[in-house]
Amino acid sequence: MQHGLIDLVTNALLHGTGDDRGERVTIRMVVHREAGNLVVEVYDGSIFFPVVTAPADTAESGRGLALIQILAANWGYSRTPYGKSVFFELPAWP
Repeated sequence: MQHGLIDLVTNALLHGTGDDRGERVTIRMVVHREAGNLVVEVYDGSIFFPVVTAPADTAESGRGLALIQILAANWGYSRTPYGKSVFFELPAWP
């Protein structure tokens, strides 16, 4: 869970305004339990949805969403009134 959370927050900080002008980024993170899963959601101000990429073997970044896609029970994104939300779910312990 920790790596997935770090990946979503890093993506929100890097791409959360939808441009590369270096503007201030505001994010919101929510963690809750739902139907036996732990759900992690990160909200940012960008209207652009994330894209899973296949980086070069020597690339130092770009693997976060691919790892979330492999390890999470579910993941996705949705538009919000202020941008978007990206989430992933992991099975929760009782």
